[in-house]
Amino acid sequence: MNVLRVLALPAALLAMFSSPSPAMANGCAEAGVINARSKRIVAAALNEYAVFNGHRIDANGRLWKFGSTETENEPLLDPETGQPASSDPVLPAWRRVWEYWLVLDQHVPGIALSRKVVAFPSALNTKAANARTSEETLRDLFSLLEQGLSDGKESLRQAAVRAALSDSPWSAAFVSYVMHQAGLPDEQFRYAAAHWQYIKQAFSADSRHAYQACDPRSTHPREGDLLCYSRGALGPGNYMGWRDAISSPGFAAASHCEIVVIVDRSASKMETVSGNMLQSIAMRRLKLDRNGLLSSTHYAGKSKRPLPLACAQDKSCRQSDLNLQQWSVLLRLR
Repeated sequence: MNVLRVLALPAALLAMFSSPSPAMANGCAEAGVINARSKRIVAAALNEYAVFNGHRIDANGRLWKFGSTETENEPLLDPETGQPASSDPVLPAWRRVWEYWLVLDQHVPGIALSRKVVAFPSALNTKAANARTSEETLRDLFSLLEQGLSDGKESLRQAAVRAALSDSPWSAAFVSYVMHQAGLPDEQFRYAAAHWQYIKQAFSADSRHAYQACDPRSTHPREGDLLCYSRGALGPGNYMGWRDAISSPGFAAASHCEIVVIVDRSASKMETVSGNMLQSIAMRRLKLDRNGLLSSTHYAGKSKRPLPLACAQDKSCRQSDLNLQQWSVLLRLR
């Protein structure tokens, strides 16, 4: 009997240490397939990038193509030709960003006109503006315009929208727009103006949700997934931090998510598309390690590369690698 107990002990220890982590146990380790839904998500994201004529970021985190920005009057492009559409009415880039909010408004009524325009009192009249800002929603500003001026009213309405687009982070609205274009119903995706809301949903065990939260350090990315990072020093810095924090009362966290559109393990690279990256839609290239995971060189605090000379000589330069982020959650498409 004692011999059997001794023999059973190593087996018990092995079972204890080999038990799957929470991220691995919920299916994150499964290879999965690229299905019709993931293809629709990728197609919608790539179409928005092409139409908007967005930025490009290379694998070293350098901006090598500068595209249109959120408040510009640059015309949208035909994704097939790369030129302004000749048959359709010419729409400016800022109107496309406004469309993201209007589509989100179909899922979260009232959110579009709740965008705020921030003003610094006396900024137009004096060199030193009042540091205390004022805020007006688009709904309130439009109401004021209806009560007063008639000449130039449309110009003022458009100016207010363009200001609100600049003052409101729209990266989550962009993701919501892509999910809407891909046909995801509200029961499957948490449409929201903040990334943390659908990240939190992905930690739920409810299989009806389109995404499940996984650890990017141990989960292979696939087309249609969402790769997310935390912004600021106070947010969850890794997957376990998110898992522990989401149940806290009043939880909210500054974050940013990008849609995985290309995964090429043979070339050790992946591509993502995201909105409101440097005030545009951007396509980013990231490196994969030999195991097909996001390279550790992209994790903040892991890279030891010296600053480029131009940045090293500029005392205000804090980060020259745009890919160096607190990558913390991979939302895997079920």
